[in-house]
Amino acid sequence: SGNGTDTQATPDQPPCLRNNQMVSQQLPDIPHRSCSCPDRAPPPPRPTSLPFPATEENRDRLERHLLDLYAASAFNVCEHQPLPMMSGPPLQLNIDPNAIPKPCHT
Repeated sequence: SGNGTDTQATPDQPPCLRNNQMVSQQLPDIPHRSCSCPDRAPPPPRPTSLPFPATEENRDRLERHLLDLYAASAFNVCEHQPLPMMSGPPLQLNIDPNAIPKPCHT
């Protein structure tokens, strides 16, 4: 177990394998990783229409469609792959120079 080929998730598997069981399509093992998670990818373009009618009867099919559509992007929880780098200017924290730190115990 834990090698990416099991069909049932077990506690000794990495979190990316345990959490990724809901994704119906997984890529075969990649030699440089110890999991079978899909390679990270940017999200696909926004769909212009639904693949089938949005009815209560199709709820499970729509859920599966969305999980599969975004498996490599938004729903990829693999801890063995680096997260994509963010672009843009560095975050700036503006703090009042006269602020007095106070402890907060919760």
